[in-house]
Amino acid sequence: MDTGRVGVIYNQPVGQGAEAAAEAGVLVEMEAVRCALELLGQPHTLYPVGTDLPAIIARLHADPPDVAVNLCEMFPGTHGGEMYMPGVLELLGIPYTGSTPLTIGICLHKGFTKHHLASSGVPVPDFVTVRRLDDKIDVGFPLIVKPLYADASRGIHPDSVVFDEAGLRRKLRYVLEDFGQPAIVERFIGGREFKVATFGNRPPRTLPLSEVDYYPNMLQDLPSILGYDAKWNPESLQYKGYDVVCPASIEDDLARRLREVAMDACLSLGCRDYARVDLRADEEENVYVLDVNPNPDISPDSGYMSSWEATGKNYADFVSELLGFVRERARNAYPPDVSF
Repeated sequence: MDTGRVGVIYNQPVGQGAEAAAEAGVLVEMEAVRCALELLGQPHTLYPVGTDLPAIIARLHADPPDVAVNLCEMFPGTHGGEMYMPGVLELLGIPYTGSTPLTIGICLHKGFTKHHLASSGVPVPDFVTVRRLDDKIDVGFPLIVKPLYADASRGIHPDSVVFDEAGLRRKLRYVLEDFGQPAIVERFIGGREFKVATFGNRPPRTLPLSEVDYYPNMLQDLPSILGYDAKWNPESLQYKGYDVVCPASIEDDLARRLREVAMDACLSLGCRDYARVDLRADEEENVYVLDVNPNPDISPDSGYMSSWEATGKNYADFVSELLGFVRERARNAYPPDVSF
C-alpha cells in the first residue's frame, strides 16, 4: 500500500478531573494508528492539535500530508469542535478519513439527529427538546434526560432515568444549569441494547453485531444504561456492571432488523467510512435508534474494534482499508458531501 505521506491528526487532552479520562482516549487511538502505519511501511507524520489553533492550521497549510487520518475530537475551548477539523482539511484540499463536517455537526446535536432520523422514517424514541425548566413535556414516563450536545456520555448518570415529575425537574435543572445547554428528554426504552458497526461505502456493510450484557446482580436497582461512569470511571459500580458481547447471539429476524435500521440511520445522516449505531429493542422487539456515532472510538479495546476483529482481520488491516476509501474518493472525485 502506498498512500503517500499520512498525517495522523489528533487533539491533545486538556480536560481536568473526570473530563480527562474521556479525552485521553484519543492518545490510545493515535498510538494504535501510528503503530499500524509502521507495520504497513507507510510514511506518516503526527499532527497534534493543541490550544494554538492558528499554529496547527498554518502547519497543515505549510506541510500538508497527502492523506489525513482524522482522529480529532475537539478544538480546545470550542463547542462542537469535532466538526471543525474536517472543515479545515476540506478547505486546505487534504483528503481525510471519516465523515464530513455536516454529518458530524448534525450528530453532535442529539435533537437534530433525532428529528432528521424521524423525518427519514428511522424509528427513534419519542422525545422533546427542553430549553426552560418549566417547558411542557408530553412524553410519558419513564424518561431519560441528557444534555443536548455533550458527547462521551457526559451528564448521563443513573439518575438521568426518571420516573416522576419531581425527578424530571431535578435532572432538567442539573442539565440546564450545570451544562448551560438545553436538554433532550426521551422515552426510556427498556429491553436489550445493541451496537451495530458499519464499515465502507457504496455500499457500506455491517460488522458482527454486539449486545450490551448488563449484570443485574451488580447494578441492583440502577437502570441499565451506559452513562459517564460506566464508560470512564473504572472504580464505579456501573463500569463493572456490564460487558459487551461480540459477536452476539441474536435471533435471525431481530439481527436482520437491527442491521437494516442501523444502515438506514447511517445512510440518512451521510456517515462515511466507519460508524457505530446504538439501538435498543423493547419487550415486543420494536427496534429504536438511540445514537449515531460517526468517527467512533477506534482504540484497540473499543467496541467498534471488537466488531472489526470478529471478522478475522487485525488493526493494520483496518487502517489499510480505511485509507483505501480516501484513495477511492480522490480517484473518483466524489463531491465532499456525498458519502455512500
